[in-house]
Amino acid sequence: MATTADIARDKRVQNPRKIFSPSETSQPSPSNYLIYMSDTMSYSIVGRSSIKKIHGKKATLIFNKKMFTGEILFAGTFPRCQVELNKIQQTSQSYENNETVSINEEDQNDIDDYNKKQGDIFIETDDDNDEEDEELFNRFDESEDDLLGNESFGKKRKSTCSNSITKDCRQAKRKKQENLNENKSLKSIENKMNDLSKNMLKMNNAIRQIASSTRTGSHNLDCYRDPNNQEIFPSTVEYNGQNLLEIVGKDFGDYARQLMRVLYTNDELQSSILPPGRRHLVRKPLDFDRFVRLNESVRVKYRLASHMYDDFFKYHLGPKLSDFLVEERRREANKNARKQAKLALSLMVNEQSTN
Repeated sequence: MATTADIARDKRVQNPRKIFSPSETSQPSPSNYLIYMSDTMSYSIVGRSSIKKIHGKKATLIFNKKMFTGEILFAGTFPRCQVELNKIQQTSQSYENNETVSINEEDQNDIDDYNKKQGDIFIETDDDNDEEDEELFNRFDESEDDLLGNESFGKKRKSTCSNSITKDCRQAKRKKQENLNENKSLKSIENKMNDLSKNMLKMNNAIRQIASSTRTGSHNLDCYRDPNNQEIFPSTVEYNGQNLLEIVGKDFGDYARQLMRVLYTNDELQSSILPPGRRHLVRKPLDFDRFVRLNESVRVKYRLASHMYDDFFKYHLGPKLSDFLVEERRREANKNARKQAKLALSLMVNEQSTN
């Protein structure tokens, strides 16, 4: 059996450590770039964050979700890019001035002659363009911490305009919402007031019905009397030479029943209903003129106000009179039934006595 001492093992090869270092020292990337945009033919100072890709001297930019390509003219800090931009603009202006001054005298004379002939065309030159440009550049230098170029300045102007528009829209929406809330609250208040008035009428009617169901005496009729009323009630209400106010009753209900027996016959009470009548009903109403005389007698006898008598009749007197007519119809039938019962009893007694 082989032991561990008999096994020969090779030693592990140890490779020397290699230290890797960059061939070129890393330098911080510039923060701003001066770029010439061929599409818009303009110069712009752009921050590093606005550049998507850089290929040599070409840079790819994104403004307002649009992609542009431009040529990098200078890279460095914002003030250095500003200085380079001023130089480029000054050289371009001087070049344009040199081109205008380099016109020959002969051509100038021809132009003067042409202007004299036309008489209407004239040329104005501004000598203060350089001073205005320098003022604009100085203003641009003062705001270097806030602006990153012409495009960023335009963005900020758009953002301020959009912010003002959104504020106006929000204020208008708030005013509309407030007006809607006020209208809703007013409508809810009106609905609640209407519901309250309806409930008050229902409660008033219920109270009057409860009062009519109980025994009503003259002291409970005060709600239908007007203390401020200066009406002079007559002392007589006549019908066929009889003063109806002299008829005696226990209360207004008994008094009204006594008046019904005086004003109408038994046949009329058994076959009629209270006025006014209805077309779909078989029974005819009582005579209206005599019924008016009955109401006038009750009102005068109990000193009731004329403008409150309708409610009194509706909740107190009307139900009692309708019940009285129903009892009059039943009274005749009950009388006949009692007569027949008496006849039957008398016949039975006579048969038993004969037997």
